Amino acid sequence: MKKLSVLCFLVLLLSSHAYARYITDIETDPDEIEPGDSFSVIVELKSTNWAKTVNFYLDDILFDSRNLGSDEKKVESIEWDTGDKGTECGPHQLTIQITRRTGEIVENETMKIDVGNVPSLEFYPDKPNPDKTITLKFTDKKTGEGITNANIKITKLRDIDDIEYTGKTNAQGEMSFTTSKLGEYRMEMESREHCISRNFWIKKNMLTDGPHPEKPVVGSLISFAVPPGVGVKVADHTGRIIKTASTSITGGVNFTLNQAGNYTVIIGEISTEYWGKNVSFSVYDKLTPSIEVSPDKAVVSSPIKLYVSVPGQPLDPIGGLEVEVKKPTGEKSIYLADEEGFVEFTPLIVGEYIVKIEREDLRTVTKSINVLNSFNVDLVGGEFMVNEKIDVVVKDQGNVLVNDVSITVDGTGVSGLTSSNGGFCFNITGMGEYLLSVTKEGFWPAQERFNVTGYLFINLSRDEIEIGNSVEIHTYDGDGVEVGAELTSLTPDKRTVEISENIYTPGEVGDYTIKASKRMYKDAQSKLVVYPHDIEVYSNVSDNILTIRIESQNNPVEGMSVLLETSDGTIDLVTNSEGMAEYRFKDAGVVTVNANLVDGIRNYRTKSVSFRIYREYDYMVLVLVIGMIVAVTIACLILVNKSSQSIPEEKTKKEDTLEREKSKSRLSKV
Repeated sequence: MKKLSVLCFLVLLLSSHAYARYITDIETDPDEIEPGDSFSVIVELKSTNWAKTVNFYLDDILFDSRNLGSDEKKVESIEWDTGDKGTECGPHQLTIQITRRTGEIVENETMKIDVGNVPSLEFYPDKPNPDKTITLKFTDKKTGEGITNANIKITKLRDIDDIEYTGKTNAQGEMSFTTSKLGEYRMEMESREHCISRNFWIKKNMLTDGPHPEKPVVGSLISFAVPPGVGVKVADHTGRIIKTASTSITGGVNFTLNQAGNYTVIIGEISTEYWGKNVSFSVYDKLTPSIEVSPDKAVVSSPIKLYVSVPGQPLDPIGGLEVEVKKPTGEKSIYLADEEGFVEFTPLIVGEYIVKIEREDLRTVTKSINVLNSFNVDLVGGEFMVNEKIDVVVKDQGNVLVNDVSITVDGTGVSGLTSSNGGFCFNITGMGEYLLSVTKEGFWPAQERFNVTGYLFINLSRDEIEIGNSVEIHTYDGDGVEVGAELTSLTPDKRTVEISENIYTPGEVGDYTIKASKRMYKDAQSKLVVYPHDIEVYSNVSDNILTIRIESQNNPVEGMSVLLETSDGTIDLVTNSEGMAEYRFKDAGVVTVNANLVDGIRNYRTKSVSFRIYREYDYMVLVLVIGMIVAVTIACLILVNKSSQSIPEEKTKKEDTLEREKSKSRLSKV
């Protein structure tokens, strides 16, 4: 037990050393290093209980070592002279290494430092290709802006032709060039404030194909198509190289793997002609057939379709594969997959069907299919209200009524069995969304969601209003409690307008339908009639001019049509801004004024008024005429009177004569 305790302590101690970090900070003095300047490196450490050595490397060159005691926490290197050492402008790698006095390395910390103002450099594309435009973009790390007018020099290394490209960056900090030569190049960039140099490669993109087969098995030949002369390595899932292979003259490579697992093929890692490429793949023990069943819930007397395939085979799916189906009765049938890998059969009884694929070169697989009857649930009506009867009718897949089906409605206490005619009825006392569950042995369970809605009533403060007036709208539930609802109006021109508040002012004359909607309530609607403004028609005749004035609500109505029907025919007039229209008539007679009849203004009523127009006379002339008539009459009367005074004497004389004559006559007779 004591040895075990000591061993555990040692394991913990070693693990703590393995994961401990002793370097807390690294900085250079000065912070910004210009080409030709000297700088030192300052390292801050945690205290330890052992002596240590701090090694300073620049670009993998050891330039200083310092021995420290266990309690020393800070150390500074000697100065590195960039001018004497030939350190170029650009990024460099600084490495701080801590070792024990025994030489054991306990920590390595690496960081990038810049000599000079080093811009960031990006290549487009990131893997340059020959005979295609290559763009280098230089960006100031501090401002993020492109560096303009910088001198760029690009030289092909190890080339007898001394190929060189020069140019300046544009306004975006970019410089482009094209070359047909593969190989390594060196780029040098200089400007007043920036500098950088870097080596880069121009290679061709590699085309590969594989693995073949796509899902190889242990011990089988695995093939890749790669360019000739390109090296190929195979790494396992840990990254360890387990196999190398040589390409043939045609570029192919073949190998085998004797253990299942995940692998990576590393192609052209050190090629100077092609950009390298990694391809991951898996090696399988034995090919495993796949069985897919449709539908998910198999039903008696309905076809079942199987799709069988063998992943990893050159042909996937595989035709001609034997598929065994064992029925609930124990009877077995063999089916052959067609060219597309499909098998179809129709189960005739309820029970478990076992599908099996068995072949020597494949793993044996089985799949269980449970075959049951299915429900056809009909919630009669489809729209259900609170406290109203809801009818359910249950049938099977053959449209046959099913009795003794268990019906439950979650959260309501409603439950029961269907009758001999497959029916069941119930009611719900509260609004909401409900789930009806249907179960019976030998059937797939079924569920139906349905909503039970409440009554919604809409109340308008008035059913009829004059245009320009407003109506107040309130909505109530079945208990008479006012509830909020979404209000809309169907206008006379059949547009649907949303009503944002409970006060609505229609904009035109006609019949409206006000509708109230609310989730879990039955929509309610009410009719609203908007009638036009009434108008008053006034008339006046003066100097043979008929003046018509139209008013509404004591205000003149402008632009209203006036149709006059006179003995001369019909005349069309329009009222002015004072609501007036005039007409000079020729003859007296009956005139009918039709206001707003032709091209009527929709917001005003139509009105017709008839009256008789008489001709006007000059009453002074009439007085003179009457005076003359009276004078003449008086004169005549005077004359008549004088005449009557002379006529009686003459008459008397005549009477006397006659009397004498009569006497004479009588005397003669005698």
